[in-house]
Amino acid sequence: MAMISTHVNAPKVFSTSNLVNLVSELILVRRQRTALKSLSLSQLCDMGVSSKQADAEARRPIWDVPVYWKQ
Repeated sequence: MAMISTHVNAPKVFSTSNLVNLVSELILVRRQRTALKSLSLSQLCDMGVSSKQADAEARRPIWDVPVYWKQ
């Protein structure tokens, strides 16, 4: 008789702490992009960012971040 195991030894890739860190990072990205939308033209110029670039960045989805942000 064959035995079928219902117990799966899944890797703990999505542990609670990993999930909390991911959600925290996504919230931080959203806050940063919301703050970017509220900057004045002179503040954007001080940063060397055009209003068009700021708008494009603010419209990106929260999971779409540059690779160098993750380093």
